[in-house]
Amino acid sequence: MASRLIRLATFGLALLALAAPMPAGAAPTFGVQGALGAGGGVPASDGKYPMTFRIYATKDATTAVFAEVQVGVNVTGGLFAVTLGAQPELPLPATAFQTGDPLWMGVQIYDEPELPRVRLHFVPYAIFAANAGTATNADNAAHATLADVATQAESLTKPITGDLIAPGSLGASAVGFTYAASDSKGGSALAAKVAESLQCTGCVTVEMLAPGLLDAKNVTFSAVDPAITVEAELIEVVKLTAALHAWGKQVGVGAPPAAACALDVVSSVGETCIDGAPALWTRLAKDAAGMDAFATDGQLVYRKDTGESFMRSNGLWRRLVYAPYCGDGAIEAWEECDDGKNNANAPDKCRTTCKKPTCGDAIADSGEQCDDGNSANGDGCVQGCKKAVCGDGFVYAGVEECDDGANNGNAPDKCRPACTKPVCGDAIVDTGEQCDDGNKTDNDLCNNSCVKNVNVWTVVLNTSKAPTIVAGTIPGVVGKSIVINRIGMCGDSDVSSGDNRFLVQGGGVDFSFTAGQTATSATHDLGVTGPGGAGFTYADVTYTASQGASVTITWDYHNDWDYKPCVATDSEGNAYNDASTAITSVRPWIRYGYK
Repeated sequence: MASRLIRLATFGLALLALAAPMPAGAAPTFGVQGALGAGGGVPASDGKYPMTFRIYATKDATTAVFAEVQVGVNVTGGLFAVTLGAQPELPLPATAFQTGDPLWMGVQIYDEPELPRVRLHFVPYAIFAANAGTATNADNAAHATLADVATQAESLTKPITGDLIAPGSLGASAVGFTYAASDSKGGSALAAKVAESLQCTGCVTVEMLAPGLLDAKNVTFSAVDPAITVEAELIEVVKLTAALHAWGKQVGVGAPPAAACALDVVSSVGETCIDGAPALWTRLAKDAAGMDAFATDGQLVYRKDTGESFMRSNGLWRRLVYAPYCGDGAIEAWEECDDGKNNANAPDKCRTTCKKPTCGDAIADSGEQCDDGNSANGDGCVQGCKKAVCGDGFVYAGVEECDDGANNGNAPDKCRPACTKPVCGDAIVDTGEQCDDGNKTDNDLCNNSCVKNVNVWTVVLNTSKAPTIVAGTIPGVVGKSIVINRIGMCGDSDVSSGDNRFLVQGGGVDFSFTAGQTATSATHDLGVTGPGGAGFTYADVTYTASQGASVTITWDYHNDWDYKPCVATDSEGNAYNDASTAITSVRPWIRYGYK
């Protein structure tokens, strides 16, 4: 769309030097070059752009001393070049350059805000210098063709008006011209003779007279054969930008609206004037004669015979020329689409800014689940205009605690599949946790801080002694129950040793466990102890005693003994070295807690 392109534009302005002194009577002009960018160092797309050029007396002035609209400025590779002042009906104000005070130029692209103003430098001020050589100030006699040029020049300070010339009295047969011997000033004079035609060098033409003062309808120019009557020509001068064309939507017939529409080709959109005259309601005329019935400055007229619109300004009818605009149905260089009246800020429509539908424009189109108009991924609509879901890799603020996308999982230190952070009590042991039993019971084997609530009962026994021997007791605690969840054995119960068996009884608990080379009857057979009897063998169990009850461990059977001491570290990190006892030994082992 044009607006986005121009808002991102960067503009560089250079004034071109005049190639040669400006001839007397020639319209003052000067060139302007510029560069138009689309942001990020990228030049604007090639094409034709409507531009308005304004000259101001100061950098912050609100009223321009000169303005010119050029409808189709060619932009190639981001560069453009125009000539200002070439339109005879909108000449440059030479007086603006007389003082030498700084002037500023502003450039407006399409209907965008005016770009930063650029100060004019020296060359345009030469416009005044080109006008300084008037006869009254001439100090070089070589430039004068007649002795009384200065006097005659002063008599022409007032414009020649139609009422000063008798109709039909100005004809080629009655006018004599003095020709110079050459085209340069100061040439020798030739004898005067009657003009054979109206073509000459240096003649005073209608275009050189003040607009509106010499009415061509009242003057007849006679050639040798036959007489020719010059009728008034409707001059095409006003070129409106697309922004001003929007005013045309209010054209109608009948009484003016309550509030006059704003239209101003000189200053800025938004003022209710046309060259200083109030904007009026458009009237209809069948032809040029009918149009003259509404000849009031500021009046707009639509001609049925030509299908054109005209504006009355400074006594002349000026034909309105419209520039391309978003909504005219034609795709321009600065537009992505243009469906004319079907443009709309609605799903799957070309936008009113002539941009194609896109994710992020706050309108949910086909293929989009949502479109909230922003690029944030922490709300309910994420990248690609999809609704936020757990597992999309974006943390939905206020809904999700985490979201690692495909890396979510029920594993230590992972964001969980429900997009919740790891926490004590989720049955997964994460970094910093000793345990996690997945419950909120604080007095079981894993408390509510995920710290183990366990104890180890163990003792070393000399296998030379005969059972039955009470090996020890796990004391009861008032109001709590003993919970046994692991049993083990280390020492003289290896592959070359006979069994050792232990009884565990009390508070409703009653079971036995054994280890060694033979299979003595027991509730749990742990197999054999580690290499040479030095290591542990375990079995995970679950036994719970009644509240307050103690549990007794009895060594009730062994059938072999030799030097096989326990030298190992248990599953809870406790280290043992029974070799220092210098006896054959066995070590029963029980892990328990209270709840």
